Amino acid sequence: MLDFKNFVHKTSERVKEAALIDVHRNKRPLRYLESGKISKEDLAHQLLAENPVESGLVCAFTTVEPCMSFEYHRSQDRNERGLKLRPRKCLHVYKYFIHPDFGFMGARLQTWFPFNVQVWLNGREWLAVQLGRRNIDFKRHDNCFTWLDDIKAAQRLMDRQLETDWTKVLTKIARSLNPLHDTVFEPKDSRHN
Repeated sequence: MLDFKNFVHKTSERVKEAALIDVHRNKRPLRYLESGKISKEDLAHQLLAENPVESGLVCAFTTVEPCMSFEYHRSQDRNERGLKLRPRKCLHVYKYFIHPDFGFMGARLQTWFPFNVQVWLNGREWLAVQLGRRNIDFKRHDNCFTWLDDIKAAQRLMDRQLETDWTKVLTKIARSLNPLHDTVFEPKDSRHN
């Protein structure tokens, strides 16, 4: 029988290490945040200004935050036994990137089962990247376009965003956050073939 607690601890440690390998390899800023009140996005922009990069990983943060995770429930009643979803706290890894298509964006990995991933990106940031590729001039202030050289072209580009294959795009981003996903969630039968 599987020792669930030991398995979970070991797997969580492996996921944490794998999630941060590219941070160390690329010598990007990594900070542990003791408070959830710190604006991670603002800090990421600050670190980008201090440690510029054209594309790829900007920085990473680790912090302990609330999450939903599984624990094994023991009971005399066989019907009551098993994994139960419970609120708890665990370490999360936040990563900020300059994505080749989406521009500045971020993602969060829960480093405890079930290793949830959240991804956020900004449609206007994405549009700015698209406009830049087509040499269409624009002016921005914060998250607003204050001037567009070609409004119709900008609208067509925004409309094309609706055709995105989100499953494919988000899976690729999620796998970059948790490179062990396929190994951790490999079907049981395939491991023994």
